[in-house]
Amino acid sequence: MGNLLSISSILQQSEVNGPGERLVIWTQGCTKACPGCFNPETWKFTRRNIWDSTELAEKVFSSNPEGLTITGGDPLEQPEALLEFLRALHKDEHPEYLPSNFLPRGIICFTGFEIEEISGAALECLKYIDLLIDGRYIEALRYTSGLAGSSNQRFHFNQIPGRGEARLRREEIEIDQSIEVHLDETDTDGVIVTGFPLINRRFLRELGLTVQDSSVDKVE
Repeated sequence: MGNLLSISSILQQSEVNGPGERLVIWTQGCTKACPGCFNPETWKFTRRNIWDSTELAEKVFSSNPEGLTITGGDPLEQPEALLEFLRALHKDEHPEYLPSNFLPRGIICFTGFEIEEISGAALECLKYIDLLIDGRYIEALRYTSGLAGSSNQRFHFNQIPGRGEARLRREEIEIDQSIEVHLDETDTDGVIVTGFPLINRRFLRELGLTVQDSSVDKVE
């Protein structure tokens, strides 16, 4: 068994978390607690939903999505396990290259760290990521026409040939924000709201919904 990743939610198919049909992984745990964060339920470092990093890679292989988005929480707050997962995705044979028929729309990773703060295993993760979106969410800088949550967050494309902008065009990242609502595969009574919603929790409560454990559950 390899390193273990604490996961909040997994969505096998989404079109609002980057270009194409993407598998989305929300990690569990973030120390930054940015005011206005849409996923505060992912802050606590609970060990509720634990995945072996190599088994998680096998799930991605079996789903064969066009792209992969890793968010949270903050994925880079579990750097050793994340690195093992990314290496498993690449089978550790060619760490600078992904076959064109696998994840052709690349790997996107969100982190609240700025790239200048990243070191060690977290820095090693970047060679496997096509687009890193960095920086803490700042509510006063709320951004509504791109993949970032606030305008201070930056896009860092992998410069390795065949990666980065070879898989993710900049014009695909500057998109109008939208949301999706999915049934939660792990909870028959719940749904997942994902994307970059402008709605807040009060609005969700008015609809009879409440956010809990990374999903939106129906209120009886």
